[in-house]
Amino acid sequence: MRNTVKTSLLILALLPALAVSQQTEWRKCTTFDRFLAGTSPGIDAKISTAARTERHTSILSPSKHFRIHYDTTGADQPALVTETGTKIAGSTRAFVDSVAKIFDSVWTWEISNFGFTPPPMDNGEGGGDEFDVYIYDRGGDNFGETLWSETPIAGSPLRFPAFINIDNDFGTGFRTMGMDGLRSVAAHE
Repeated sequence: MRNTVKTSLLILALLPALAVSQQTEWRKCTTFDRFLAGTSPGIDAKISTAARTERHTSILSPSKHFRIHYDTTGADQPALVTETGTKIAGSTRAFVDSVAKIFDSVWTWEISNFGFTPPPMDNGEGGGDEFDVYIYDRGGDNFGETLWSETPIAGSPLRFPAFINIDNDFGTGFRTMGMDGLRSVAAHE
């Protein structure tokens, strides 16, 4: 009951932002697009392509709550950025380790301290039952999104396995760049 009330209050708090997001083309998060599928042109096309995307490798976060998926080469390879948004060469592992630690910190606050219910297990999708975070180049207009399976967890019609997609650098083109962008999306998603 406590989590239901918290979730309801959170949704009510986000409704004005949702209304504004429909008035602009630019959005930091596309999670609400899934809720609006079928109500706005262009949204259905985005949703139909949403899926878990294979990456070159993955690591477990220190707490083992998260599996972080990323590429080690190519356009989707993660990197830390300078204050001006320029990628720092050779910083892939530092970025990925930061993702793992920041998501663990968010788990501690939201699950352990605030008492929210942990996300459901995903029956091994993504390589294990950890919550999956996929890193790839989302461009300079989208920090991340939470997506979920269309099939609910057995015995629980209102709980669905989910995963998060985040940008690979939060560099040039982002209003909030680098680690601050990462912290923002981790807490939000």
